[in-house]
Amino acid sequence: MIPAPLPENEAERLEALLSYGILDTPSEAPFDDLALLAARVCEAPIAFVNFVDAERLWAKAALGMDFTECPRELSVCSHTILEGQPLVIEDLAMDPRFADNPTVAGEPGVRFYAGAPLVTASGHALGSLCAIDTVPRELSSAQRDGLAALARQVVAQLELRLLAEQSERQALTDPLTALGNRRRLFADLERTVAAGATESHALLLFDLDGFKLYNDTFGHPAGDALLSRLARQLDEVIAETGHAYRIGGDEFCALVDAGHCSDDLVKSACAALSERGESFSVGSSYGRVLIPDEAPNAELALQLADQRMFEHKQTRSTIAKRQTHDVLVRILDEREPELLAHVRGVAEMARDVAVRLGLSGEQLDEIVRAAELHDIGKVAIPDAILHKPGALTVQEWVFMRSHTVLGERILSAAPALRPVASLVRSTHERWDGRGYPDGLAGEAIPLGARIIFVCDSLSAMTSPRSFREALSLEDAFEELRRCSGAQFDAVVVDVLIGEVLTGSAVLEVA
Repeated sequence: MIPAPLPENEAERLEALLSYGILDTPSEAPFDDLALLAARVCEAPIAFVNFVDAERLWAKAALGMDFTECPRELSVCSHTILEGQPLVIEDLAMDPRFADNPTVAGEPGVRFYAGAPLVTASGHALGSLCAIDTVPRELSSAQRDGLAALARQVVAQLELRLLAEQSERQALTDPLTALGNRRRLFADLERTVAAGATESHALLLFDLDGFKLYNDTFGHPAGDALLSRLARQLDEVIAETGHAYRIGGDEFCALVDAGHCSDDLVKSACAALSERGESFSVGSSYGRVLIPDEAPNAELALQLADQRMFEHKQTRSTIAKRQTHDVLVRILDEREPELLAHVRGVAEMARDVAVRLGLSGEQLDEIVRAAELHDIGKVAIPDAILHKPGALTVQEWVFMRSHTVLGERILSAAPALRPVASLVRSTHERWDGRGYPDGLAGEAIPLGARIIFVCDSLSAMTSPRSFREALSLEDAFEELRRCSGAQFDAVVVDVLIGEVLTGSAVLEVA
């Protein structure tokens, strides 16, 4: 037998063939059906859907003969992929290229061959759809056209199969980082749990610290770029021992073999999810769970990992935040003891309102801290202005209104309080855009700042001043409602009044 020469684009053709992932896969009904149709169109007892790789001919579908593969140099299909149209050989025994082929000269004595190349849209012939018989025969032009049409349907099935696989991969992949997503994690966790006693794994859950501030400071495109960099670094650390995932926002996971989940690996993973610059610091907190030793199912594993991650985060951040926060509170207490009582009352109300609005975790903590420190900038205001018994002049009001910016500067000096600093800056912005210092309006004002503004105003109205009497709670409510939608966020006003009326929020009225 004379082997077929290699196509000019053989390297590209093989790459295209491999991209479909079809080789050595189980039988599939669409390809079996097309082989059956090819046999009927050609009126032949045997038909195949074949693919030609670098060394062999492999049958995806076989009808009428028990056949899986043969060496490439012995296959007629290796000649077919060189053709741009069906290759028909009425009597293989009479063709010098195939006369001594073992399947022609010996069993089963194949004599007739008709094959149409499987050509993709990019022009690569991956294999053939062929019909064969043990007796010589002819093939009409209509049958040739029918075989060619069926070959195009084989290619169409390949494309559909590839699209389905790509869709499945995309459904399991985080589009930003290319790591596995939450769905992929759950699928892998379920397999890990099912393996049970035969395999032990460790689930690592990571949450970035400082990412929100980075995102707010540098913008979402920079934030996305940072997430992509950190994801690549985590994947490099985990690659040899397991898989890495991004399960949403700034949360990452790793599922690794328990025997390789050393403290050094965990430290390396945390370091991979860290980046620092002159004006920012992003790190990570983690929780670790052993499967199946500590968690018999995926849900419990994630729940326990999340709990431990939160505890680790609290341990890392609480000390720094609390120390800095306590120092500033002591300064405020020494400078303005009456002001301290006011801000603590505002903080209690702000917490209740924020909880009712569905806020929790770090975001809730930042709002409470910002409420406690929203007047810290007033320590830089001269007593003559801060305690003036009468109305302030225009120039004095300009000085007084600088306290939010001064507060931001004071708090920004402590990296742990930078998210709090940005809230403090906006605590006197108005819903209608007529507030200060930036003239923000509506939802452009951080929700935490909107909450603090309303709570601060209610506390101020119900407290006596040197230049006026305190308002009753009912009058203060009326004033909040009157300014709702202009000075204040109407939703926050309604929630605060509801909280006070139900006794959930604590308010001491003078």
